[in-house]
Amino acid sequence: MDELTQACRAPQENECWQLVFRPLRCWVAADGDGAPCRPHGVWLISLYPATTLIRRTIALPPEAPPGAAQIDRTVLQGILHPIDEAVPQHRPKQVGVPPGHLHASTAAMMAALEVELVELTDAGGLDALVASFSASLIRSEQGVATEASEQPGLAAGVACSHCTAMFGAAADYLLSGLWEHVAQDTRLQLRWGDDTRHAAVIGSAGADTTGLALFRSSTQFENTYRRALLPPLPPQPYDHELRARCGECGKLRTVEGAVKMSRCAGCKSIWYCGGACQKADWKRHRPECKAIKGGAASADVLSSRPAWSPAELMLTFEACTGMPFDDLDEGAKHGWFPESVEGSGRREGAVHALPIREERGAASRPLRTDVQWLTVAMRGAAAWVEAGKPPLPWSCELPDELGELVMEAAENVKAAFASELVERARIAEGDAEGDAEGDAEGDAEAAAAVPNQ
Repeated sequence: MDELTQACRAPQENECWQLVFRPLRCWVAADGDGAPCRPHGVWLISLYPATTLIRRTIALPPEAPPGAAQIDRTVLQGILHPIDEAVPQHRPKQVGVPPGHLHASTAAMMAALEVELVELTDAGGLDALVASFSASLIRSEQGVATEASEQPGLAAGVACSHCTAMFGAAADYLLSGLWEHVAQDTRLQLRWGDDTRHAAVIGSAGADTTGLALFRSSTQFENTYRRALLPPLPPQPYDHELRARCGECGKLRTVEGAVKMSRCAGCKSIWYCGGACQKADWKRHRPECKAIKGGAASADVLSSRPAWSPAELMLTFEACTGMPFDDLDEGAKHGWFPESVEGSGRREGAVHALPIREERGAASRPLRTDVQWLTVAMRGAAAWVEAGKPPLPWSCELPDELGELVMEAAENVKAAFASELVERARIAEGDAEGDAEGDAEGDAEAAAAVPNQ
C-alpha cells in the first residue's frame, strides 16, 4: 500500500495545519560543491485546536526553500508518522502553505486526501522552533555555528533606513575598488559638515580582505599604522585631538598649552576653552551632563562628540559565514547583500559588508553615528573613483539628502616612519646575529665537553 492510499484511510480530525520554513541558525555543507550554507528548516504545525508540532525536517537541497515534492512528502509524513508517537494517524481538515507555494501536485494530493489547501502567512513565534532545531543539529555535529554568527545584529540598534543606506553605499564602494587606486598607507582626510574623519583603505589589488577604516584624528590613524608596522611600541603620546577639544567651538588644546581648557564641573567629561563657550553649549550639554552623572548615558550620546569617542570604525567584505545571523535575516528582507558585484574582483560570496566598531581593543556593534559616517565615506570614495580621481581637495554632493562631502587631502604616511623601520630592522638584524653567535659558542662549548671515545 503506498503512502497516499494509507493516508487517505486515516481518520480526519477538525484540525488546521500549517507548513512553514525558515533559514536555521547554523551552517551545513551545501549539496554539490560542499560550500557552507544556511539550511532551511521545515515545520508542520497544528494551529487548531491546540498548537503542536507535527513534523520537522531539513529542506533538500538545504540551501533552498522546499519544493513541491518535499512539501507533499512532509504532509504525508505528518499524517502517517507524527513526531509524537503517542498521537495516532489522522488527517487535518485544512493545510496552509506560504504564499507562492500552492503547487499543482500539492493541490492534487490534498484533493485526494479531502483536505482543503490554502495560503497562509507565516505564524508568529517561530524563533523558539528555529533555535531548538539549530541547537539539535549542532549537538549532533550535523551543523556548526561560528563565533560571529550569534553576535548582535546591526539592526538591533540602528534604524533600518540607516542600515539600508550603508549597505547600498558598501555595494558602490565594493564596485569602485578604491584599494586598487589608493595605497593602504595613505591617509585620506574627509570633511562632512562640521566634522572630520581620517580614512584608510583596507587591502590591495587581489587581496582577500578589503574594506575601509575611519579614525577620529590623524594621531589615531598614525598610531594604528605604527602598531601594524612596528610592534611592540612604547607608550603613545596623549591624543590631544581626541581628548581636549572645546565642546562648543571645537578648538583644540595644543601640546604647549597655548589654548587652556577647563572641564565641566558636573560630569567632568567635556572640555571648554572659556566660559562663553560653556554657556553657549549648556542647552545641548545639560541633558548629556545629567545622563552621564546618573550613569544613564546611551552609547549614541557618548559618541556624539569627538572628545568622547576614540573608536576606530572598520568595514570589511566577508563571506556569509562571517556575518551575524540577525543581519543575514534582515538583509534577506531588505536586499542588503547582493549575490555578487560584477567587476569587483572579489572572491565568490565575499560581498557581505561587515561593519565593526573597535574601542580600546574591544569590538562591538557600530552606533547610528558610526553607520552614517561609514555611509558618507563610502559614497564619497566611490564617487571620487567614478569621477576619475580628480586632484584634492574635491567635493561632491551626496545622494539621499546626505549633503556635501569634501575630500581635503591625501598623505602617504609611510615616509614618516621610514627611519623607524630602518632602525627596527637594524636592531632585529643585530639581535639575530647575536643569537647566531651565541648558538655557535654554545655548540663549541658542548662539543669540547664531550670526552673522546
